[in-house]
Amino acid sequence: TRNTKARSTYDNVPKITHASHRKIFTGSTEKGIRKMTTIALYAVKGGVGKTTTTINLATALVKGCQKKVLIIDTNLQAPNVGLHVGVTQVDHGFEEVLEGKYRMVDAIYHHAFGFDLLIPNLATTAKIARLKEKVAVIKDNYDLILLDTMPAQIAAQTAVLDATDAIFIVTTPDSPTVLLAQKTIKSLQQRGYNVPGVICNKAAKGMQKKEMEETLGLPIIATIPES
Repeated sequence: TRNTKARSTYDNVPKITHASHRKIFTGSTEKGIRKMTTIALYAVKGGVGKTTTTINLATALVKGCQKKVLIIDTNLQAPNVGLHVGVTQVDHGFEEVLEGKYRMVDAIYHHAFGFDLLIPNLATTAKIARLKEKVAVIKDNYDLILLDTMPAQIAAQTAVLDATDAIFIVTTPDSPTVLLAQKTIKSLQQRGYNVPGVICNKAAKGMQKKEMEETLGLPIIATIPES
């Protein structure tokens, strides 16, 4: 049974702080700024609020910027985007798309918060092969596609990261997590991925924005206060 009676996360939306990235998110591009459609929210470790951030960002873009947004839950081993927004079952799960039973468009679910969802019904061992090709089929239907990734090493989700135009790192401002994010950013960049910035969750504690940017070598493009 579908259930969309979930509490909105819009009260705690990300504050996008970096001007050029605000234009990318809202679709206003200028010379030298590349428009990004498929964006991965990525964190190597769990507990940094990546999934909540993905949902908050989608809600902000829909309600604040009138954008058409799709969230794809690519964490097939422990999918939880649906649980966060009160959707416990959809007619066709993302795992059925990956198994070739349905098309991407058949499994997309429109949520009451205003964004679309593509989520697994069940944890699955299905492989996300050729995700880039599958996303390309529906890419023109959306202003932004947000990929909620699993907290795992880069090598474990190459097919997901290869489908992106950009990868934004989600971190908390405590020193161990920031240093782990620093290593992750370098590894992603060495592999040729586009990593334009970082989203800082629970921003009231730990390292300050300037120190984080100096450590990470990237701008903090959005900050989210601890709720």
